[in-house]
Amino acid sequence: MVGLVYAERWAAYFSHDDDPSNPLVPKVLAMISKALTWEVTRISPLGMVITAGNSWTAGQEATRDGTPKGVSYINVFRARAYWAAVTKDSYLAALARSVFPQVAGPPSALQWKTNATKLPQAITRAASAVGKDGRIYIFGGSDGQATTLDTTYIYNPTTEAWSQGKPMPRPTQGGRAVLLPNGSIAVVGGGADCSAVDCGYGTVYNGVPVYMPSTDSWSWLTPMHTPRYLLAAAVFQGKLYAIGGETITGPLSSVEVYDPATSRWSWTASLPGASAGVEAVVDPMANLMAVVSDDATYIYQHGAWSLAAQPIESTQEYGAAIGPDGQLYVAGGTDEGSRIAIDGVQTYSFQTGGWSIGMELPSSRSNAMTVVTHNTIYLLGGTLANGSATNQVALGRFWGAATH
Repeated sequence: MVGLVYAERWAAYFSHDDDPSNPLVPKVLAMISKALTWEVTRISPLGMVITAGNSWTAGQEATRDGTPKGVSYINVFRARAYWAAVTKDSYLAALARSVFPQVAGPPSALQWKTNATKLPQAITRAASAVGKDGRIYIFGGSDGQATTLDTTYIYNPTTEAWSQGKPMPRPTQGGRAVLLPNGSIAVVGGGADCSAVDCGYGTVYNGVPVYMPSTDSWSWLTPMHTPRYLLAAAVFQGKLYAIGGETITGPLSSVEVYDPATSRWSWTASLPGASAGVEAVVDPMANLMAVVSDDATYIYQHGAWSLAAQPIESTQEYGAAIGPDGQLYVAGGTDEGSRIAIDGVQTYSFQTGGWSIGMELPSSRSNAMTVVTHNTIYLLGGTLANGSATNQVALGRFWGAATH
């Protein structure tokens, strides 16, 4: 990771060398190219430098005066911005923009606004993910009445327009959509003919249909061992995890993991407690995975679960996402006792391990589809406090910051 600190200096040296015959010029050029080619793989989509496995950037080494060494985000930003200008590389320019918030810091607390562009229809308990193309994909869900949907809606944040993709192989609600390393999107679990409370009288799936945006086509992964409804799912360290959820007999604590290399599911450590209506997120440094239950925070690392700080307010069927500032946002959900949608927002810091209260949503919302793209948290659809499904979209953003 030395190049992350010194790439900008190499670039600066190269830019001040006016003699093209200088034998150091091609050497510096090759050094920069080699460093940046590897380093771009160490920057997360949120602009955070992944320090796992590197003693320097992880603060495990010290300078001569005893100060822990670490990542200089100003150097990381300068190197990419400068070299993007020299090479006209749009990918490096995009990386520089993603890193810049780490240099400038958030201008204020994340705030929520209602977006003018709404979902094509009222939807709750759908599966959602952001594709590699930056578009938002919404799969299935419920219309809030008695209909389980099979629709595929696609939102382009740049044009603020919706389009439709090929329908799902079967109607599904209460599943989780996860972007896989090959660019396809898996819809894990879910069910049909479920009520607003559970799926005790419906059908719960163990199947995993997979949508490929580039071909607008569906295929299937190997089925899970256990059917799961309102589960948590995430890709962590290259593997797909299906966590908790519920079957027709009640909530689950079991966790299974899919390995793309073998196309097989296997069991891993179970959650400390049975949990449904939860979500899983991977921290910005890709070191751990977090699942927030109604009254607990579970951290998965090195093949085992541990308990972290308890959320300030108990909630379930919420929306969860890592914000542009690298914190975990838990938005809306239902009150533990009444099961009525709430407008509260809680934030969890991976650095301090503590919870705090954030800015409230524009309206109470549960079972909303929650994704992050263009430095913005999108809270799409869901169930309002009166029990009806909605097509409203709320945006969470540091409104003074760039969005592209």
